[in-house]
Amino acid sequence: MQITRRQFLATSVVIGGAMAVGGWKTVLHGLGPASDVPAAAPAAGEQIFRSANNPECNHCAFQVHVRNGKVVRLSSDPNFYLKPCLRGYSRLQLTYHPDRIKYPMKRVGERGGGKWQRISWDEALDTIAQKLAEIRDTYGPEAVLFQGGAVLSVMPGAIRGRFANAFGKGLTTGTLGNLCCGAQAEASSAILGYRANWIENIGDSKLMIVWGHNPAVTYIPHWRYIAEGIDNGMKVITIDPRYSETAAKSDVWLSIEPGTDVVLALGMIKVILDEKLYDEAFIMKRTNLPFLVNTKTGKLVRESDVKSGGDQKAFQVWDKATNGPAKPDAATQPVLEGTFDLAG
Repeated sequence: MQITRRQFLATSVVIGGAMAVGGWKTVLHGLGPASDVPAAAPAAGEQIFRSANNPECNHCAFQVHVRNGKVVRLSSDPNFYLKPCLRGYSRLQLTYHPDRIKYPMKRVGERGGGKWQRISWDEALDTIAQKLAEIRDTYGPEAVLFQGGAVLSVMPGAIRGRFANAFGKGLTTGTLGNLCCGAQAEASSAILGYRANWIENIGDSKLMIVWGHNPAVTYIPHWRYIAEGIDNGMKVITIDPRYSETAAKSDVWLSIEPGTDVVLALGMIKVILDEKLYDEAFIMKRTNLPFLVNTKTGKLVRESDVKSGGDQKAFQVWDKATNGPAKPDAATQPVLEGTFDLAG
């Protein structure tokens, strides 16, 4: 079927008018729930395997369609709670790209010359092992630094550390946040707890603060749930020097100066504490704010600090009922504020 440009424009006007009359007022109507989408049926001579995207953004699940031993397309797994973005679908290009390195290569010319020679896996492993042993025997194991790359690396996390230990206390390092949520997880877990809520629950929130994040672009699978929350009346505050795509969908955009995030956060904390805007019942039950702090060291007080033979891991609160220190789970009336003399 052929269609002229004029016919296409006329059709577009009709469709656009129908959407306007129909009242498309949601944030992203097309990103609504897709639980009713059936699984993609295999074509003739085609097999379907289940897989997942290896970059650690969401590990989106795929159905891999294989024909004659080659992947021909990817489709969304209907049983997975998120729908992949275009970045995930593009992984197919990486698999069959002509420049993909599929075997060990050894440089045979000057560095930067671009001259490489294919070698066997045995030769590659023997060469690496020989060089590592030479460095360790000459300079000691700490002369070698083991660093993994992004989550595409074959030496992430525990594997890298285990290899360094077996090598003889080699040094290890890595970067959090290079291609995943590692930096966010390290920071937020220490402050808020480790991922206590599912992304599907965002729509139940009354307020969402997006701080230095642009989920409308970088977290497209999650944006569907954020959009649903906005449609349900959730307010969104975006803190970002840049007027991002997410800021454009927010109720409030705070354009702070770059590098002043800590100043803003400390200011917010002061106002919340001074004006008692916090939920005291929640704080007493779910946080460590009632824990006693040594004013000289700035460290949390342990039972071993106030009791001979006390548990070095047991934190302490001030129990109003006994007028003395106690373990958090043993105190009946823990105090949130005050200064106390533990020595007396």
